Amino acid sequence: APSGRKGLGVMASGDSQGQSQSQQSAMQALQQQQQINAMLHQLPAHQKTYIEQAVNQYRLSLVSQNFAADVVQTYVWKYYSECVQTLFQDQSKGCGGSAGG
Repeated sequence: APSGRKGLGVMASGDSQGQSQSQQSAMQALQQQQQINAMLHQLPAHQKTYIEQAVNQYRLSLVSQNFAADVVQTYVWKYYSECVQTLFQDQSKGCGGSAGG
């Protein structure tokens, strides 16, 4: 009985599953990127500048700790998206109320 062939088939299907999963997460990342960009566009100029400076400093601190380039990219993006989301939420809250920040 060609039992070896069955084993190969299982491996192949496992590979394709992993591939589609990474494709899915890439799609999600792209959607998140577009979301973040849309939020950023609605922030005032001084907040954009603030985010840029904060993110650049964060990037430099990671680089100085000898993190790999792809790790730095991942961390910086996470930090960046959190900054934008936080400021965006503060912004939309601030517009509604009369409390002067």
